[in-house]
Amino acid sequence: MNDPTDKDALIESFAGTYNSSSTASSWELVQQYQRVLEYTSKNPNKGSSAVASALNLPRSRIRSWVDGDGRPDAVRGIQRAESHGLLDLSWEGQTLRSLTTLVAWIFSGGSINEVYVPSFALSGGDRDIVESALEDLGAGWTEFNAGESDRVTELRPTEDASVLGRLLLTLGAPLGAKNRETDLQLPRYLHDAPEELRLLFARTYIGNRATDRADRPKTPIQLAEKRSPVFREELRSFFESLVGEGEVRGEAESYRLSAEAVDKLALKPVVISSSRVDG
Repeated sequence: MNDPTDKDALIESFAGTYNSSSTASSWELVQQYQRVLEYTSKNPNKGSSAVASALNLPRSRIRSWVDGDGRPDAVRGIQRAESHGLLDLSWEGQTLRSLTTLVAWIFSGGSINEVYVPSFALSGGDRDIVESALEDLGAGWTEFNAGESDRVTELRPTEDASVLGRLLLTLGAPLGAKNRETDLQLPRYLHDAPEELRLLFARTYIGNRATDRADRPKTPIQLAEKRSPVFREELRSFFESLVGEGEVRGEAESYRLSAEAVDKLALKPVVISSSRVDG
């Protein structure tokens, strides 16, 4: 997703996260469903057989759309996302800030499982950041593994969890495990995002991954990245684009931020207001 503010492209990509048992793709089913709605709104007395014939669509596919309350899974997902205001994004808007916070958290301290439910581990960053983002997006949160000494406490969305997970995936968050063999790359939209949004991603990421080096005032923070060399280099370049070349040091899996980089990138992200205003 190069431009999340392009609503049509965002919806098409989001629909593509759904599987289709039909010969048509999930996005094609969304388009066909829209055609059926338009036709039946003008011809309310037509049954599924007449509609299928008029639109040259299989009756077996559209019968429940016309004669009942059926709809493609992707349509249901789009409608749920719309109900939370998640598909009308602007670069300066609160919604994209909240989503970017969660995307960064998935990269740095979370995951999206095989049924698209995201989890946000509380092993590093301040929990109020992810709590505020989830609340702002209308997802709420439920705590898991609290008090278990051998497992990290996690927050997961309470409402429409898989819808949010699919949207985070659409924006560039990875699905499944992250390790040295995973083909990770940063979200493409960060290349064109305003600096404030890029800083939000970086600060959230670093807040989850960084360890202090109080005895090394010139490079007081270190990040350990057991990721592919390609991703580590991309991440390093991303940080340097915000603070300047040479301010991220080291070539191995652990690299260090200079004091100057820490002053800009190791700040706590602004906690998101629960009163969302997009513009």
